[in-house]
Amino acid sequence: MKNQIPTYEQCVDEMNAKRVTGRISDDDNFIIFNYSPETDFENLWNEVNIWCRGLIFDNRTKELVAVP
Repeated sequence: MKNQIPTYEQCVDEMNAKRVTGRISDDDNFIIFNYSPETDFENLWNEVNIWCRGLIFDNRTKELVAVP
């Protein structure tokens, strides 16, 4: 997967592992993924969470909307 934008599911897996945070928009339409402070401080980088610097997905269709 080198240099490939991760999927919604991969970002959720990283969120469950606490290496990424996810914030849902007020209208529940979008979710933005960002790496967690622990990922940075503890050097927990991988090929998924390195992309999570404002990666936005449609929360219903799981389609990528914006790349930072």
